Amino acid sequence: LPSTLAKYCESLEPLLPTDKLAYSHRVIKEFALSSQAHELQRRLEARAANPACANWLEQWWNELSYMGYRDPVIPYVSYHYSFNDDPLCSRPNQRAAKLICGAMLFRQTIVDGSLPPETTKTGALCSYSYNFMFNACRIPRKPSDYCRTAAYTGNETVVVIRNAQFFLLSLIQDGELLTQQEIELVLDRIVAQADGVDVVPVGVLTADNRDAWAENRCRLIAAGNAAALDAIESSAFVVALERCHPATREEFSHAVWHGDGRSRWFDKPCQFVVCDNVRAGFCGEHSMMDGTPTLRLVESVIENTPHPTTSLSSPRRCKFDQIRFRTPPAVVAAVGSAARL
Repeated sequence: LPSTLAKYCESLEPLLPTDKLAYSHRVIKEFALSSQAHELQRRLEARAANPACANWLEQWWNELSYMGYRDPVIPYVSYHYSFNDDPLCSRPNQRAAKLICGAMLFRQTIVDGSLPPETTKTGALCSYSYNFMFNACRIPRKPSDYCRTAAYTGNETVVVIRNAQFFLLSLIQDGELLTQQEIELVLDRIVAQADGVDVVPVGVLTADNRDAWAENRCRLIAAGNAAALDAIESSAFVVALERCHPATREEFSHAVWHGDGRSRWFDKPCQFVVCDNVRAGFCGEHSMMDGTPTLRLVESVIENTPHPTTSLSSPRRCKFDQIRFRTPPAVVAAVGSAARL
């Protein structure tokens, strides 16, 4: 208790003027001597000592700060990283393919347990949150959301979004992992198929108030879209191929963070974003991971992904599936409402 109150006092110093700081110190000293303070401390220590409680703060933190928070995840929760230009990539789909390969290489280190824990001067950091990096998704629900995870094995898929349309790409075909060149070629076909086609931009629903999104997700399921939702939610991660050419730093940040909201699924913890002018970045959903694991992910993807030096003489013509949504009038109206936010 004394340590907690001392840290609290210290945290107030840069925030309060002298008179209010002195008043706060008096109130804190009075509280420290009260029976209420010692009873609360006793309850916290009992909670921390409970074998059924992995961490005394985790449940409260996740619930109050994230899962129970009802404002949209964009812009209130999610975050983004803007990448430097890659001099070895001259085409957007070339860069997207490289990012996909790098992310899957990192994912494999989690699957096989070879990823070492991060360390500080005081020891290793907990790696628990890596369980929610890939093949995971935040699910809207009243009064509080939850996180769904899917098995790594059998879900070596990514969802590619272009022009508000969703495509499911299996990265293992004929028993072999796709090469960067093969991924690039299939992305070219996805872009060619998606451009020039207008659809109801269902992805914007994930940018809505969480209660509204929970209701609209139920409408999607009732309309026969359970399989489409499952494909997105269980996928390893999302790649958004944005149809924009950000020039300024501000334009670039907005493009990576949220774009126009049509070609995103903001509930996924990992979304790689590639613009038509080859600029790229990462958008993360914050509820089950902070920036430490995802920063490690993107640094690995950027620094350790090999660039293909030779072209395959006969790359495979890889398969992909379009994820199609049924959009009855109630869903169309919900999308229109969310798009106006």
